[in-house]
Amino acid sequence: MSTTNRTLVIVTCVKDKWKLEMLMRSMFAFLESCPVVIIYNEQDKKYKEWLEWFTPLKEKLLKRFNVQTFKGRELVDIPSLEYSRTNGWTSQQVLKILAHQKVKTPEYDIIDSKNFFMKKCSLNDILRSTPHGFWTLEGVTEFTKYCCDFLELAYPGHQLKLRANVTPYVMQTRVAKRLVKKWKDKETFFRWFVESAHMPQHSPAEFVLYELYELKTRQRIIDDRPYPHIPSSYATLWDISFRGNPTVKEAAQWVKSMRDSGIYVSGIHSSIHWMLNLQDVKTILQVLDCEYILPQTVNCPF
Repeated sequence: MSTTNRTLVIVTCVKDKWKLEMLMRSMFAFLESCPVVIIYNEQDKKYKEWLEWFTPLKEKLLKRFNVQTFKGRELVDIPSLEYSRTNGWTSQQVLKILAHQKVKTPEYDIIDSKNFFMKKCSLNDILRSTPHGFWTLEGVTEFTKYCCDFLELAYPGHQLKLRANVTPYVMQTRVAKRLVKKWKDKETFFRWFVESAHMPQHSPAEFVLYELYELKTRQRIIDDRPYPHIPSSYATLWDISFRGNPTVKEAAQWVKSMRDSGIYVSGIHSSIHWMLNLQDVKTILQVLDCEYILPQTVNCPF
């Protein structure tokens, strides 16, 4: 029986099948039962093939979870051709906010396919990262200014403290719903986000937009942390994790130290795909004592 007041939301696509399987296996191993919303962000014509792969895994690994699966266009009424021409990285950001339509709990945790659980937990155990002033990147800064203008917020520069624009990320369902209502309808919101993503010097960031609206409406929640010296909510391996040329095992030891300090979620970011192979992934999982979550139905993309 679920004891959480949250839903797990995953936006995924065909090329992420290997990662999604590892996430599902980690849910089977570590995550307490909860509602799950999985959104397929891909061309409709590929959905049947994806579903044929996904359904047996769901029945085997996610039996104790209440899983609902939707195509992206079930959340927003965009013509098929227009939707298929939208960059998948951009549309998945919009869908994370529009997912509120399918959520019946007060909050939802957004997880990417690249993520995986690495210790026993409930969704309620996953804390929001601590807001800080070092979140900004050049393109994200311009997008943030644009969002501030739209929301009629003064942009305070680096004095603006926001949570990390990464998963896992916790959204309040009613805040996401109210945010979308700032536009005429959800289709207008979708197109606004896509258009702003293509503006010069813009790098879109859905969580920045969402949190700015939390600030605008004075709805932001800051979690008390049992480990104040660890302000993050994740231990994902990125390209910056390998600055200084650590070995894969040394990078995995860092993830393990984060896990032992109270972090439940890790991940393998696409920025390091080129430097890893299957044995490297096995090494990471061996260090974390969870090699059994390695996918079995899809070839490793590394």
